[in-house]
Amino acid sequence: MNNSVYGKTMENVRNRVDIQIVNNVRKAQRLVAAPSFKEFRIFDDDLVGIQRVKNVITLNRPIYVGFAILELSKLHMYEFHYDHMKRNYGSRAQLLFTDTDSLTYSVQTEDIYKDMSLHLDLYDTSEYPKEHPLYSEKNKKRIGCFKDELNGAPVYEFVGLKAKMYSLLTPCGEKKTAKGVSRTVLRKHIRHLNYKDCLFNETRSRDMQRRIASESHRLFTVETNKVSLSPYDDKRYLIDSVNSYAY
Repeated sequence: MNNSVYGKTMENVRNRVDIQIVNNVRKAQRLVAAPSFKEFRIFDDDLVGIQRVKNVITLNRPIYVGFAILELSKLHMYEFHYDHMKRNYGSRAQLLFTDTDSLTYSVQTEDIYKDMSLHLDLYDTSEYPKEHPLYSEKNKKRIGCFKDELNGAPVYEFVGLKAKMYSLLTPCGEKKTAKGVSRTVLRKHIRHLNYKDCLFNETRSRDMQRRIASESHRLFTVETNKVSLSPYDDKRYLIDSVNSYAY
């Protein structure tokens, strides 16, 4: 719900267009001759789609609100990282990866749950098992609180190859992401060991992917032999084969 509201504040109304489906030659000629005409697409012998830019644009989206939300959310993430994690753990907390609203750490400590119990105001632990010592509904669904993604289950191994391409080995199995790779290929053909092999042996893997595509409202099947896992990361400065800095 919160993301939906945020998205509406950041809509770019300048990109909106008018599209008309026409089956009349005279009307099509009139629309094409208009100064607002942009392009057309012929669907059939007697059917064409004509795209035009809008003659009038109403700038009625509070973009400044969306900008403020984004900046405040980044500030919240930075405050948690530097004012809490780094202040309490120093070099013993290593940031593995981050996303828009999440942080994943490798933390060296005697008891992470004991540490969390001293700062429960920062966490929403309502999804922990009820027998878990930190279970509480006090901060349930509270905006700004951090959740344990695995609800108390430990992470045995983590392999991060690049942005949006990583694997976690947990007691419940493997949690894998690979942007651009179909979920079927990821589920059936790629394992956590493939991520490790890709990282430490610098190997690339390819997989055959199939998808249903549409062109001019006609459906067809596309088969692509695509790179699924790759050790090459051009978005980070690599110190060695494991550690990296942001540019």
